[in-house]
Amino acid sequence: MHPSGNAGKHPDGHYEFVCFFVCDMLTRTMFKVEYSKSARKALKAMPRNVAEFIVEKIGTLAADPFSSNNNVRKLTSHPGYRLRAGDWRVAYLIYERALLIAVVRIAPRGEAYQ
Repeated sequence: MHPSGNAGKHPDGHYEFVCFFVCDMLTRTMFKVEYSKSARKALKAMPRNVAEFIVEKIGTLAADPFSSNNNVRKLTSHPGYRLRAGDWRVAYLIYERALLIAVVRIAPRGEAYQ
């Protein structure tokens, strides 16, 4: 509580930035992530630290899939997008109405576009 007795307000009457940040975080909806069979297989086959890194990147993407991220590009030859995670590429589709990200493929950079 502020010393003046106004909880969450500055003496000039403006809400604190923290309140806006927390309220914004509470109203955001995180997208659900589903992995295809081949994507799950690729994650199991790679080293654990690499798989954890990729899953972490996908989790960040699920929190806000439409943020301006320079590691995401719209695919030109297929519907969907690709996420760059180190030397790996993640191809995925976004289903906005279902709040779903469908990870279609995870492959090394050289094999991702074949």
